[in-house]
Amino acid sequence: MGETTIEPSRIIVDVDWFMVAGIPLAVCWIAALVHCLTNKRLRDIERLTWVLVIIFFNFIGAIIYLIFGRNPKHDHPPLKK
Repeated sequence: MGETTIEPSRIIVDVDWFMVAGIPLAVCWIAALVHCLTNKRLRDIERLTWVLVIIFFNFIGAIIYLIFGRNPKHDHPPLKK
């Protein structure tokens, strides 16, 4: 059987790609989720909807929330708890 070898330079390229793309996307995803959960301008049903969008659509959902969901245009003032 043939042996599979991995070149050390290939490992470094893969790790660099993760560091360049993966870590910032993960931070963006976590920031969107935390912002959504703490956003007092969202009603409960809106918050639940956005959390589901962020969780099920991963990074795309987080980016969609950060673009469209952070500041809803409602006539009601921020909710006080």
